Amino acid sequence: MKRAYLDRLKDISGISGTGKIAEVAVSSDGRVAVFWPEPFPSVAVFSNTKAMLGAHGHNGRTKLVYLDDPSWDMGHCEACHIQEVQCMQHGNDTCPGCLAGVS
Repeated sequence: MKRAYLDRLKDISGISGTGKIAEVAVSSDGRVAVFWPEPFPSVAVFSNTKAMLGAHGHNGRTKLVYLDDPSWDMGHCEACHIQEVQCMQHGNDTCPGCLAGVS
């Protein structure tokens, strides 16, 4: 299990604000739980990080930041994963997040 959080760079909805907006847990099989805080505390579950960022990534305006292992932090790769293209920053190869089983 890896711990992470969603870091919103720009709030296009005007609801969640910017900065750390939710806590995230990624299971060893890639499933993702997102823990939303007040004012509407809830938990959402996704099959993988790609699905979660597809719903909450706001087209790259929100990043997934891993707390436990820096090699899991996709950083610039998030847009590549959402768009299902290979990452030029990793030599058009698999990024560290993919190698760790997070796609």
